[in-house]
Amino acid sequence: MILVKNRLTGAVQSAIALFCAASVALAAAASLLPAALDTLPAGTLDPLTLWQDSPSYDDYVLISHGVGAINGRTRVAAEESFLYNYRLGYRVFECDFVLTSDGYAVLRHDWLGGMQAGIDEAHIPTREQFSATPILGQYTPLTFGDLLDLMIHYPDIWIITDFKDTDDASVTALFTALVNEANAIGRPDLLSRMVVQLYTPEMYHTVEAVHHFGHYMLTLYQTEFYGEADILERYVREAAALGIHDIVMWSFLYDESFLPILEAYGSRVYVHTLSDPAAAQKLLDRGVYGIYADGIDPAAVHR
Repeated sequence: MILVKNRLTGAVQSAIALFCAASVALAAAASLLPAALDTLPAGTLDPLTLWQDSPSYDDYVLISHGVGAINGRTRVAAEESFLYNYRLGYRVFECDFVLTSDGYAVLRHDWLGGMQAGIDEAHIPTREQFSATPILGQYTPLTFGDLLDLMIHYPDIWIITDFKDTDDASVTALFTALVNEANAIGRPDLLSRMVVQLYTPEMYHTVEAVHHFGHYMLTLYQTEFYGEADILERYVREAAALGIHDIVMWSFLYDESFLPILEAYGSRVYVHTLSDPAAAQKLLDRGVYGIYADGIDPAAVHR
């Protein structure tokens, strides 16, 4: 009896120690988050769910643009902006990718100066240098490896890729880097939660030659489309022939007269980029399916 009692006492003490350690770790993690996290709208936090029970990317109305806005800045591709916008209610994150000088994919819109000290188009960093240099002097940069870790720890999120180069060599290099890194950690399944944003229908074949992705979107801002219905129909038709039914355009180019064209091919339209919830809701009411957004509370709009 004394032995059993001692074992129970030891087990209880171990459990208490583990609980205390977890509490300290959580408190330390919370201290790293920006103050903006304390001002989130009430009622927008969703519990984590198992991946197999999570909605698809197209069940969400809003896409967090450039990872997300934080503290008045847009397209801050940092861990803190991801955490803020995740807690705000976003589950779909558009992420810009570039390659480091040593060939790794990292999250940045481009290599223009002003975001990270000593880094610009003339001084493209290695992955190690990139990770060691805070964004705007205060935020944590994200490599694709870091993003994969976030996808593992937050199994209900989706990623939409944004890679500005369209030539075959650059596209092949970027998507090869993404696939290799997912394979290196033994998690190629994470690629199934990525939606590839294409800039031309032809880009589809270049990406597919590297890896088969299950989800694609065709964005039109690098094409000649500027509100012309006949040009839109050509792109919608070409995309539909490839099994792609999500079309992305500038919000100011959208017109309700496009709906019959989209419906004829079973397609739908996303627009970018809005920060005003009232303007976003008006577009949704006029037939837009989804919106790339900067900081709009997802609870403020609906389809």
